Amino acid sequence: MVRKLVLLAVALSTVLAAIPVLASTRSADIASSAGTPDLRVSSSTDLSPGVARVAGIQTGSPVSGQLAPGQRHVADSFALEVQGVDISTSLVREGYLELRIAVAYQNNSASPIPYSATAFAGEYTYPRLEVIDDEGVVYPLDRRIADHAVAGSDLPSIPVGLPAHWTVGYQVPETQASDLAIQLVQDTTVLATWDLDAGPVGLEGWTAPDGATQVGASEDIDWSEGLTVDFHTVYGDSCGDPYSVVSAGNGKVIGTVTSTAVTDTLFPNVLYPNIPFYAIWADGSTAHYQNVLDADYLFLELDDVISGDPSKFEPGVETNSVVFDATVNNVESNERVIMPPGSEHIFDLEFGLPRDSRLVDPQANPVALYAITPDGVSYWVDLSNAADLNAEFIFGDSFDFDTISNADRELLEDLTEAFACTESTPVRYLGTIDGLADYRVVTGIDFPQETVELVPEVIP
Repeated sequence: MVRKLVLLAVALSTVLAAIPVLASTRSADIASSAGTPDLRVSSSTDLSPGVARVAGIQTGSPVSGQLAPGQRHVADSFALEVQGVDISTSLVREGYLELRIAVAYQNNSASPIPYSATAFAGEYTYPRLEVIDDEGVVYPLDRRIADHAVAGSDLPSIPVGLPAHWTVGYQVPETQASDLAIQLVQDTTVLATWDLDAGPVGLEGWTAPDGATQVGASEDIDWSEGLTVDFHTVYGDSCGDPYSVVSAGNGKVIGTVTSTAVTDTLFPNVLYPNIPFYAIWADGSTAHYQNVLDADYLFLELDDVISGDPSKFEPGVETNSVVFDATVNNVESNERVIMPPGSEHIFDLEFGLPRDSRLVDPQANPVALYAITPDGVSYWVDLSNAADLNAEFIFGDSFDFDTISNADRELLEDLTEAFACTESTPVRYLGTIDGLADYRVVTGIDFPQETVELVPEVIP
C-alpha cells in the first residue's frame, strides 16, 4: 500500500536558504569550522605564528587557578561554561584578531530570568564576561555592536534549571594575543577565569531541573485527564547551508497523543504566558515552542513525489478542502487542538533557533525535551534513544527503496529535510537569527511501529 506523505506546500517550492549574518566571513574560516562540527577551539589559516589555536589539540595547560574551555564554574544561582573559542583575523580592524567564544549559562536561581543576546555585558543580574590580553588590557563585551553578541537560543526567558547558549565576540590587538583569557565578573569580583590557550575538555551535559520527572523516549506521560503523550522521534538540522556561520537551526520532536476520554479533550491546552515545551541541545542551546499553526499541507502520493512532476505539487481546491477538514476544524485555537474521544494522533513540536557553526554542531539533534503540563507538572524527556526522522522512517518498510534510483532516494531525503525545516522561519535580530517554533497535529503519516535497536549518541 502506498503511504501518503504530509508536506508543507512551501517545502516543495523552496528549501530554506541559509542566511549568512557576517557576509564578509572568508571561506577559509568557514572551512575550518565545517571540518570540525564538534568544534571547541579553532583557528584560521592566516594567523601569525604562535597565535593560531588548532582544533581539538591540547595547546597548553590552564594557568594555575584558571579553567580550561569546556569546564564549568558553579555559583549559588547559576552555572557557566566557556566552551570554546574561534580566533581569526579581524575583518573590521587592521592589526586585530577577532575572538568568538561559545558560552552556556544555566539558571539555578529561584525564578526565570530574561534572555538577551547581550546579557554578558552585565544586563539584568547577569555577570560580565571580559577578555584579558597579554598586557592585562581588559575588553568588555560591546553591546553597541550587534554581531559582538550572537544569540544561540530562542527564549523569552530562561526557566529555572535550564541552560541557554551565546556566542560573544571581542577584538584584540594581534601583537597582544599570545596569552588570552576570559574572566567572569560579578560587580567588582572576578568569579572565574578561563585560559583560552588551553585545550578543550568534554562538556558535562545537562540534567533535569529539580522537581521534574525523568522519562525516556517512547515512555507515556499523563498529560491531562484522558490524555497521554509519548515522544519517540527526533530531528535536528540547520536549514539551508548549515556552515554559513550563523543559520536557521531546527529541531523537531515527534510524539503521539492518545485520548481515552469519552468527550472531546484539548491538547496541549497550556495557555500564554505559560510555555509547555522546551528543546535542549548538548551544547546548552535551548528553544521554546511557540503557538504558530500552519495548516497549509499537501497530501501527496509517494509515486507522485518520485515522479518529480511539478504539476503534482500544486495545491488544488479539493486538496485544500481535505486539509482544512482534517486540521482546522479540530482546532479551537492555536493552543487548543481538539482531540475526539478515543482518538490517537501523531504530532510534532518545532523548535527554531540560531546555530553558529563556528562553535557548535549546527546539525545536532536536541538531546532533551522539557515539558510542562496544564497542571504545572514538569517532565524531562531524555531523547538520546529516540528514533531519527528520515525518509525510511516516514515511508516505512512497506516501500522497497531498492527499486528506486539514487536520485529518487536523494529527492525523498531532500523532501524529508524540507518538511522538517520549513517551519524554521528566520528573522534578523541583533545581527543574528531568531527562529519561530510551532506545534501542529500531523495527519496522513502512518508511522511504522517496528522496533529499532538504537545506539545512544555519545556526547564528547
